Formats: sequence, C-alpha cells, structure tokens
Amino acid sequence: MGKIAVFADIEHVKLSFEGFKSALNAIKSMGDIASCKFYNFKPVKHAEYAEFINENGYEAVSFLNVRFNRNKTDMRLVLDAYSTAMNNPGIDTIFVIAEGYIVPLVAGLKRFGKTVIVGITEDVDNIKAIAHGTVKLPVANSRPARIAASEAQRAIPASNNI
Repeated sequence: MGKIAVFADIEHVKLSFEGFKSALNAIKSMGDIASCKFYNFKPVKHAEYAEFINENGYEAVSFLNVRFNRNKTDMRLVLDAYSTAMNNPGIDTIFVIAEGYIVPLVAGLKRFGKTVIVGITEDVDNIKAIAHGTVKLPVANSRPARIAASEAQRAIPASNNI
C-alpha cells in the first residue's frame, strides 16, 4: 500500500465535512494518508474541519479575500502539490480537490510518476480523461435556492408622469 497526499480547496468547492470524509473513505483503499492540506480554511465556518485537522496534525491555509486574490490560494495549492510530487518519493498518490481548470496540474503531477485522483463536483470529461481516477463529491449548498423573477416582474413600469 502506498502513501497519499491530499490537497483540498474546501471553500471554493463548497465541500461539506461529511462530503470530505466520504471522499477520503473512497481513496483509503489506495494507501495511507501521509499528508493533508486544506486551502481557503475559515476556522469559524469550517469548525468541523478544525477538529479533524488538529487531531491529525494536518495543515490549513487561511482564507484570502476572494474578491482581490481569487487565484492566490489556487496557486498555493498547485505549488504545494508540485513540491510534494518532486520532493517526496514516498508519496505514490496525490488526491486533489479543487475548482477550475486543473488539467495542467494533473498532467504535471503524472509526469513525476504519481497516481493522480481528482475530486469532482460534476462530470468533467477532460479531467476524467487525464486523471487516473475521480471521486464524485457531494457539494454543500451554501446559499438558499432562489427562484428567478419572471421577465414581467423584473420590468420597470413606465411612468406617465413626465
């Protein structure tokens, strides 16, 4: 059995803790979790994660202001995954949970001879084609569903008082 490194952007993927545990259970047959790093971590919002992170000695990267720094956290995840692939020959598998176009990341990690598993929230053909495997992730509903107003309700009524 090999060793697995996990890189999870829990905020952008909107992954509940239960969903994360389910994803970990799906990959545990591939080996032991050697390291786990969480990105966009908010201690109050992700309280369930906080206990898990502390109990297991894992790392959490704090949340950045997304309006201005949307890609900085994603880049940290990419750099950390590459660094792990290059510098840790004992890691056989890398499990990435991230939002956005990560095909270049997956391809790069494979060039280091790593098995790459990607957590996905929807079926993405290019990820399925390039990754060694995918794990379907349940997504936490962060906002209540909204029903869009009909076109007539959104229209601004004309005023006869000119």
